[in-house]
Amino acid sequence: MAVAATALSVVVSTLGPVTATVAPGHAAHTSATHQHTVDCRVVRCVALTFDDGPTRYTTAVLRSLEDGHAVATFFLIGPRALQNRADVLREYRDGDAIGDHTVTHPRLPLLSRDRIDHEIDVAARQIASVTGHRPALFRPPFGAMDSRVPKAAGAVDMAVVLWNVSPRTGSTTTRPSSSGPSSPECGPARSSCCTTGTARPRQLCPGWSTC
Repeated sequence: MAVAATALSVVVSTLGPVTATVAPGHAAHTSATHQHTVDCRVVRCVALTFDDGPTRYTTAVLRSLEDGHAVATFFLIGPRALQNRADVLREYRDGDAIGDHTVTHPRLPLLSRDRIDHEIDVAARQIASVTGHRPALFRPPFGAMDSRVPKAAGAVDMAVVLWNVSPRTGSTTTRPSSSGPSSPECGPARSSCCTTGTARPRQLCPGWSTC
């Protein structure tokens, strides 16, 4: 199975429509086993993303990724990053991309703009206190957002990342969805969404390349 050293994600930003892009990686910290690239125009690719961590399942997820010579994007809850520094540093050293998933995991459209800013910025600072780098990626909890959310993320130089494949539902929509075909058709720039511990990389879609 081919793997790439950076995480490929579906990004919604204030700069334009949904597009496939390569998320910032940490090449200097990427091990030699991860330094093989994949051309997703040629092979079917899925970008693995994990939300809500670190949790008690993170170590097993990381072990599975390492065993498969794969990388992923982890969207972290700020206080959990502070409480589980070893897991966050392991993600960083493995070459995984690390994103912001707020402080308290709220439904952001229900909050004031000031509170949205607080959720994004404080979590980013908490994560940066562990890794030394502010995240460049942000995923709103539940995929819930209104027009203020990408503006708030963009104001602190973050792109908003959603997903179009879920191991829970088999959905292949370009926005979070609770329904969809049970056997996804794999294509370039598919981005999976897993809550930490819900899926191992090769259980998501056999035959796909992880990237």
